[in-house]
Amino acid sequence: MLYLTAEKFMYGFVAALKTQTALAFKEALRGIDVLVIDDLQFLQGKSTQAEFCHTLNALIDAGRQVVIAADRPPSDLENLDDRVRSRLAGGLVVEMGSLGEELRHGILKSRVAAARTHHATFDVPEEVLHYLARTITHSGR
Repeated sequence: MLYLTAEKFMYGFVAALKTQTALAFKEALRGIDVLVIDDLQFLQGKSTQAEFCHTLNALIDAGRQVVIAADRPPSDLENLDDRVRSRLAGGLVVEMGSLGEELRHGILKSRVAAARTHHATFDVPEEVLHYLARTITHSGR
């Protein structure tokens, strides 16, 4: 499984072109079982989008899983090439609504627990977690 932001995908592809390792870059991406791309709305450049489309097609044709996240549906991503937009629209498109307070609180608790694995004394008072979960409603991030 590989998680990349669209920016990291672009950077990796451009760096591979500059260092003449594009074939290795393509093989690395096309050999994984699950590809997760976040913030696809930031994918830019004709050659980068073409490579993304080829990678997407190769993974799907091989029966692999591809998960794409963006701030709007594929049909509204006007900076994307028509082929990429069409391919994405052919998949399952799900709108993620705002998160409920209980879920936001649970996410915060799990983030505190994860931070504790690196810093044993890290702690956030429960009142602070409740306050954050109640007041920050616009994003699950």
